[in-house]
Parts: sequence; structure tokens; C-alpha cells
Amino acid sequence: MTDSDGTGDIGVRPDGVVLVRPDHMIAWRMIERPLDPRTALIDALSEILSLNGRAMRPVTGPR
Repeated sequence: MTDSDGTGDIGVRPDGVVLVRPDHMIAWRMIERPLDPRTALIDALSEILSLNGRAMRPVTGPR
């Protein structure tokens, strides 16, 4: 299923990128394929894993 802007149910186009966590939550997405996919993935993982120097927020609630 595609929306009027060409994106699917998860908000990306067919050439887009989605990184899904093990708990099935979307950790990161790009609507279209990035010009440099390798760098985009490294940047996304650095942000998600807080490798950019910022402290991670504590997880609250049941696990």
C-alpha cells in the first residue's frame, strides 16, 4: 500500500531504508535511498548507540 506521496505504510519509498530494532520498533528510517548508504548507516548506528558522545537515556518500565 502506498500513500499519495509515494511512501508506504512505514513512511518510506520503495528505495528507502528502515532499521528495525529486535522489539519491532523503527529505530531509524530514510524516505529515499541516501546518496552514501554506508555513511548514513554508520551515522544512524552512532546516533542510536550514542557513540556520538551523548549519554543514553535510562530505560524505564518493565522489560
